[in-house]
Amino acid sequence: MAPHPLFPNLEASVLVDNRPVDELYDHEDANLQTKIVYIESEAGEQFGVRYYIPGYLFEHYSIKAIVSIDGVDMRKFIFEKRNYDYYGVSRHIYASSAKAGRNFMGQRFRFASLDTHDERSAIEHELQEQLAHTGTISIAFHKVTNVRMAAAWKDVPSMYQYDKVPEKALKGSSVSHKTTLDPPERIAPVKFMEADYVDGEGRPFAVIEFRYRSAAALKSLAILPRSSSPAPVKDVVSEEEVKKIYLKQEEAETRKRNRADDDGDDGDVEMVNKRPAKRRCFPTSNDEVIELD
Repeated sequence: MAPHPLFPNLEASVLVDNRPVDELYDHEDANLQTKIVYIESEAGEQFGVRYYIPGYLFEHYSIKAIVSIDGVDMRKFIFEKRNYDYYGVSRHIYASSAKAGRNFMGQRFRFASLDTHDERSAIEHELQEQLAHTGTISIAFHKVTNVRMAAAWKDVPSMYQYDKVPEKALKGSSVSHKTTLDPPERIAPVKFMEADYVDGEGRPFAVIEFRYRSAAALKSLAILPRSSSPAPVKDVVSEEEVKKIYLKQEEAETRKRNRADDDGDDGDVEMVNKRPAKRRCFPTSNDEVIELD
C-alpha cells in the first residue's frame, strides 16, 4: 500500500482481482500533503480502492474520506471519532453508491482505453473539465465535526460519457486510459451521513493520488524502464558459426606458437648452400664475334 509521507500508517492501494497493483513512485516532494503514485493500467480491468486510517488520527476529530475517480466523487465515508480512535478503520471500495427507489445501487469501476480522433471539432466545456482529471484516482481525508444523519439522499455519481476525444485536447498529456462504470447492480444498504468541515470543504489534511497509465505511457515518462532493442539479425551468430570461429582462433594460436619456437631454437645451425649468381661475361680477343644485321 502507498503510505502518506506526513502521517505514518495512513495508506491506500488500488486493487485488480483483489490484489494490489504494483506502485511506481514518482519523485515528489515528501513534504507535500498530496502523495502521488503511478500505477500501470490495462483496458478492461475492473478495479477497486482500499485505504486504512490509523487510530491516532481520530484523537481530536472525526474523519471524512472521499474517493474520486477522474475528478468525480464516487464514495464518501464519515468515520466518527468515538468508534475508531483505537484500532482505526479500513475500507474497500469497488463501486459507486446511490439509492434508486427503495434499493441501493452501485456501478463497478473499470479501466478503458482513451481513444482520440484528429478532427478539429470544438471541445465541450464539460468534457474539458473532466479530461483535466482523467487518469487519476484520489482519496482525500478531511477533519470533520458535528456528524449527523443526512437530510437528503445524495445524487447518483455521473461521468461525462464519450467514445473519442479530439487529439488536441490531450496535447502534452500522458493520459492513456479513462474509467467507465459498469451497469448498475444492487449493493448492501448504505447509511447516508453528513458533517461540518473543520478546515473547509476544499482543504483535506492529506491526499493519496494514483495516476493510472499504460505501460507505454509510463515508459515515455521514464517511470518504467524502456525495453532494450533486439539485436540485429546480422549480429546473431549460429552455434555452427561459433565453432568455426573458435577453430580458426585455435589454428592462429598454434601457428603463432610454432613461429615462436622456431625463432628461439638454440640447437645446431645448418648452413644452406646458395645457388651462385650468374656472372655477366664479355668477349675476349680470342673469341669470334659475329655481327647480326
